[in-house]
Amino acid sequence: MFQVVSVTVHNQVREELAAERAVNAERAHALAFAYAQNEFLTLRVNQLEKERAILFKEVTSLPIPVPEIVYGNPVKTSTDRILEKQDLWKDVDDGSVTQ
Repeated sequence: MFQVVSVTVHNQVREELAAERAVNAERAHALAFAYAQNEFLTLRVNQLEKERAILFKEVTSLPIPVPEIVYGNPVKTSTDRILEKQDLWKDVDDGSVTQ
């Protein structure tokens, strides 16, 4: 019923686990760095677009729309909230599809 596991095999498995945890920690750090860099670049692009619009307005006296990149989850609009409340697939179910 119980199998005897040698000490060397047990130690090898623990070393492999430690190595995998180190790789995971390194990847988590790299991912956090990428997120921070993405957020910074998003803010910088938005700032440059606003500055460009201001300079364009001073030169031409024409206001232009300023596009904005939204980082992360965008703010939900009223249309999104209405669509969430509705059951869009209510009339589609013919009984043949199961979840």
